[in-house]
Amino acid sequence: NKKADMPWSKIARKLPEFVFELMEIFYNFIAYYKIIKIYKKNKIDGIYERYFLFSFATVLFAQRNKIPLILELNDASFIDRVRKLKMKRLAAFIEKYTFNKADALIAVSSQFKNMLMSRGISAEKIFVIHNAVNPEAFSKDISGLTIREKYGVKDKIIVGFIGSMVPWHGLHSLIECARDLGKNQDNLCFMLVGDFKNLSRESLQLARSLNDHIILTGKVLHDNIPDYIAAMDIAIMPNSNSYGSPMKIFEYMAMGKAVIAPDLGPLREIIKHGENGLLIKPGDMEDIKEKISYLASNRQIREKLGQNALEYVLNNHTWDINSKKIAEIFNWTIGQWDNRTMGI
Repeated sequence: NKKADMPWSKIARKLPEFVFELMEIFYNFIAYYKIIKIYKKNKIDGIYERYFLFSFATVLFAQRNKIPLILELNDASFIDRVRKLKMKRLAAFIEKYTFNKADALIAVSSQFKNMLMSRGISAEKIFVIHNAVNPEAFSKDISGLTIREKYGVKDKIIVGFIGSMVPWHGLHSLIECARDLGKNQDNLCFMLVGDFKNLSRESLQLARSLNDHIILTGKVLHDNIPDYIAAMDIAIMPNSNSYGSPMKIFEYMAMGKAVIAPDLGPLREIIKHGENGLLIKPGDMEDIKEKISYLASNRQIREKLGQNALEYVLNNHTWDINSKKIAEIFNWTIGQWDNRTMGI
């Protein structure tokens, strides 16, 4: 229940990190109890869990009951985080145990897989499956006209970003681009969609001073995100980390947008420069300006990149496709269990 989660989210953000981490550890006891209740009512052939820090309940249950376990990894103690870990050694200890005991690990990029291997995890049990998109929710057929009219930019070329605005997204570079490009290109408008809580004070002040060129929407409901992407002509991610699989890229592409993204390993695995998007030097303001100007002045190129992006995502990165891959991995883990049982 999204509404029920909101008060807890606000409380969690205000808690000291040490207390928050203790609560995450304590949650293992609640999780273990809940799994037992499910197990008593249902036959469980396998468990799939999206790993979260300090989590060990599921792996203990799976080991005790000899049930194959797959962990999907988007987070770990060794990656960049908005909230800095206080009990990092404990997190790493639990993580090492959990990752080694799980039957299979799903990393969201090859870079993440390499990071796991460098920490002694067997390559054989690590599978790479990027994040994906629901093409029914993020459809090219959605109109962005309502959003354009709401902000009075019906006839402008909109360069948009949507996301959590964490430091590694490089929003300050994009805001500076808006300042520079806005001086000479009146038809350009920049739209930043998301909560400002992770944006630096300096970046927020600069963005607000450029209200002729930048629209700051603030936080929007997840169900409304497709409407905002639909309003964009160019969808951008100025920077990222070196291991993640950004959901926004798949959402941009599924809606047929011309995408600009940083030239980093996980994104090179998705975007072929000049075919289904454009890659930039991560956080490089001059390169960002050049690519935006190029796309802003070439509608046919925008449409071609957007169409190619749409076709690529529909053929490779939907949740239905991911679920089939996961089913194959489950079959593999069951085979591994059978081999161990027979002493192979």
